[in-house]
Amino acid sequence: MKITRHTLDWNLRLLPAITQRLLDGAHGDFVDLSSELVIVPTVQSGRRLREALALSLVAQGRGLFPPEIVTPDVLLGQAIKDQAIASEESATAAWVTVLGAIDCTQFEALFPIAPEQSTGWQIGMAQRLMQLRNELGEEGLDFAIAAQRTAEAGHEPERWRQLARLEGLYLDQLNTRELQDPKHARRDAALTYTAPAHIQRIILAASPDPQPLPLRALSHAAESVPVEVWIYGSDEAVFDEWGRPLTDHWTQRALDLEGWHCHLQTVASPKAAAAFIAQSLHHKTPESVLLGLADPTLNPIVVDTLQRANIASYDPEGQALHIGGVGRLTELLCQLCEDSGIATIRTLLQHPDIQQWLELEPTTNELLRNIDRLFENHLAPDLTALIHFAARKSSNAELHRALSKLDALATKLLAQRNFPDALAEALQHIYANKQIQTNSESSIPWKERAEAIRKLLENASEAQRLFPQLPKDFSRSAFRQSLKRSSVYPDRPAEAHDLLGWLELLWNDAPHLILAGLNESIVPESVVGDAFLPETLREQLGLRTNAQRFARDAYLLEAVCRRRTTGQGRIDILVPQSADDNTPLKPSRLLFLGQPNTLIRRTRKLFHETENTAASMEHTLAWQLSPPANLALPTTISVSAFKSY
Repeated sequence: MKITRHTLDWNLRLLPAITQRLLDGAHGDFVDLSSELVIVPTVQSGRRLREALALSLVAQGRGLFPPEIVTPDVLLGQAIKDQAIASEESATAAWVTVLGAIDCTQFEALFPIAPEQSTGWQIGMAQRLMQLRNELGEEGLDFAIAAQRTAEAGHEPERWRQLARLEGLYLDQLNTRELQDPKHARRDAALTYTAPAHIQRIILAASPDPQPLPLRALSHAAESVPVEVWIYGSDEAVFDEWGRPLTDHWTQRALDLEGWHCHLQTVASPKAAAAFIAQSLHHKTPESVLLGLADPTLNPIVVDTLQRANIASYDPEGQALHIGGVGRLTELLCQLCEDSGIATIRTLLQHPDIQQWLELEPTTNELLRNIDRLFENHLAPDLTALIHFAARKSSNAELHRALSKLDALATKLLAQRNFPDALAEALQHIYANKQIQTNSESSIPWKERAEAIRKLLENASEAQRLFPQLPKDFSRSAFRQSLKRSSVYPDRPAEAHDLLGWLELLWNDAPHLILAGLNESIVPESVVGDAFLPETLREQLGLRTNAQRFARDAYLLEAVCRRRTTGQGRIDILVPQSADDNTPLKPSRLLFLGQPNTLIRRTRKLFHETENTAASMEHTLAWQLSPPANLALPTTISVSAFKSY
């Protein structure tokens, strides 16, 4: 069977077009689409498609057996779900084991200056090598294959040979423990992929940037089931067989922003953009306005501004696990094992769950004031010194009890060889008597955060069991980094405005588009100065290049603008001139893709001066030093006293 292409008119809304095409020919009170596999670009677009299908049939009083809707990444994940795949924690441990055992003088092309073999360096280098393998893995490559190709091209062949040697040692570590490398497992699954037995048709729907590996899987699946590619665009030959924009065409194509009635606006800062967004969303329903934040750093600023304006919002990217609640306490306990200084102790005592566990009688503020007095009087630098001086006064008895309890907790954490297990026991002890509110509407339920931490601890404990020879501080450091990278996803509040990223915008048909953060290096996405994969090598290896990203983003900008030129459509494009830290920002190159007669007008609009009250404020000191009028000033000072002076 061959792969067939179908074009959806991009002058019309996308979701109704896909919904209608899926439902064409369906009859009866129940529509059965369970034999169809629909591949969509993102999880959020899949949610919207399910919702659109259900609403379309509910309006007709009909039922639905929905299709299976997955992202390209999930497609391969399902194919290897029953295999013994190494977790990220175990893969990191395998790399750290390799890096800790090698003689760096035998890898001079990689390490021309022998690094200090610390746990921090080993974890950092392991994560960099894993990131590099992730980039190569998108095309089904690894270090060994890249070494062969670079040897033929003469691009740093020795360096890649040494990377391939390290990769071989890493794979040996996994094989010894009967684990499979996740990148190799996904590559093998793509090369042998067959659709589940109940699937009779596969549809790749409006996905302008699928990774190459899932496309290999679809090519193999097309031998047994029909595969269709639905392209949201024009009838012109400007897409390849998988619906990806052709680079040569889209990097030169003029974008008719004026013809699409786009309102270009430069704003002084992200806060000014957030203020404009809040004002525009007042009394607007989520279905009427699409809020796109191309720059992820805008999200917390916009969320804060909308909260103060009493406008509900939802970030599909989730919330960081280590910020707030049990996640924050978990990170603080890790920090306590590394640094028991007064700042850590103060922060721990301010955590409400620690306060409840300690059963504090005086107020927390009084305890903190007592700690400050101890530090002021004795310069107590850490927990041990604080306990010593707190024991001297009966008035500090409650503080001494609290500090001693924290010290006992830290001692237990440091005493056990398996840090994840020790941390799990500590958390169970702290929360043993806590009444958990799992149905809170104002924040993510405690249970979801606890469950996410439990999974992280299980993976870390498994890595510790498989690699017992690694130093104890590895387990603690690796777990803490995993905690910081993890997110949890709250339920979407009713009537909330979604804060969608750049790649999510294609699947939302709201008539009013507010697109903020269209700045250079963000859109189009660019990779500059990669130490391992410069642009020329990416082209030789067949990896995604900056030119391909540019073509994808040019297509996306036209696709989201073109369909809003009629009816109630409106497009506001906000371009901040500086970041939140006042770093200057440039407008995206995409905004200058126009006809010659539009260039001057766009340039003037994008570079005109804006009033920024925050930037014009003069810097003032947080406090003024007021020495006594008769204080004798020193006339000489020794060199060694400069620091303290």
